[in-house]
Amino acid sequence: MKKDEFNINLEVAGRTYPVTLIRGDELSEAMIRKAAERIQMLFVEYRQQYVKTLEERDLLAMVSLQLVTDLVWLEEKNDITPVTQKIHQYIAELDGFLAG
Repeated sequence: MKKDEFNINLEVAGRTYPVTLIRGDELSEAMIRKAAERIQMLFVEYRQQYVKTLEERDLLAMVSLQLVTDLVWLEEKNDITPVTQKIHQYIAELDGFLAG
């Protein structure tokens, strides 16, 4: 570990995981702690719902699927490609009009 790095320990599903961070990067530390809390919260919810039918790794897989589905949805929602294509189309039309 470099001297500008430090470790934090995060608990998820009853296990502790070390995470290396850059010293002074409070935003990254806060975000990763929040992410671990969210994973733990979802894990507990799924465990309560499927207490007798699923193993811990299956519950973690379900948590992963839910979180990545949320991520994909947000990526699709924030896709500005159609908007930028339309802007380029309008610019081309304006250039043609101004040149003509």
